[in-house]
Amino acid sequence: MVAVFVLPFDVIYWITFPRWPLGGYVCNLWNASFFLFLTASVLNLTAISIDRYLAVVYPLRYTIWMTSKVAKSMIASVWLYSFSIAILLLFLLDPPKDETYSFDLNPFVHGFLLIGNVIFPFLIMMILYFKIYTIAKGHAQRTGVNTMTSSNRASSVASSRTTSFGRELRIAKMLGIVVLCFVICWLPFEIINVVILIDEGVETCAVELVDTVTCWLAYLHSSLNPLLYAFTGSEFRRAFRKLLCRREWRTGAELSHSQSNAAKRLPAGSVSDMKPQEISSLHL
Repeated sequence: MVAVFVLPFDVIYWITFPRWPLGGYVCNLWNASFFLFLTASVLNLTAISIDRYLAVVYPLRYTIWMTSKVAKSMIASVWLYSFSIAILLLFLLDPPKDETYSFDLNPFVHGFLLIGNVIFPFLIMMILYFKIYTIAKGHAQRTGVNTMTSSNRASSVASSRTTSFGRELRIAKMLGIVVLCFVICWLPFEIINVVILIDEGVETCAVELVDTVTCWLAYLHSSLNPLLYAFTGSEFRRAFRKLLCRREWRTGAELSHSQSNAAKRLPAGSVSDMKPQEISSLHL
């Protein structure tokens, strides 16, 4: 979405700089879209961090707390809040005139957008993943001790719990990498903007150049996300494959089941009389 709704305006801005040929209302729409997708990205990652924290720290209560209805409500709340921020910006920003770019926003509102919507959620994510790491380290130590002292039956129960915990931990680790990449890409841009917000006198040519470089580093994150999910999570790879090649990636069990059902509908002895091409068509 960033590539479709935000990046094209950035390209136009830097090609025509210092002019802004698209008018004041499009300028405000660009700024609102930027904060819409930034807010949605940060809060969605925060929601995922909370989900992984609950799954690792409270595995027995997780399925009770995190139902499908709760998950959908969290997603809907994130996007509703993000759209409300974008609409608020459209009302607060005065359209610039004379083919100039402007982001003339109240400093307190701008500070809230940068600190409350971005940096504060960053801190929450870091705290949650640090707690997940601490719990995982303690669990690994306890598992090593229990394996040496427990009986066979108790060992099998512990092994089952360890397998379930390990699965949740792998997902948390993969999403932790995604969050870390997001922070590395976006945090420099947020810091330089907070510095400019605090002291507008530092907005020199060098600072403008740093702001541009950090902004494009932040945009780079949008292209890194698919690669991160593909290379760090096998479950996500399978989900993408099923989504892109739904028919070709049906499992062998599904194929066998469909063939069995098709054979049951045929008269007795008819399958043995069928040609190979006709038998293969039962899979389709």
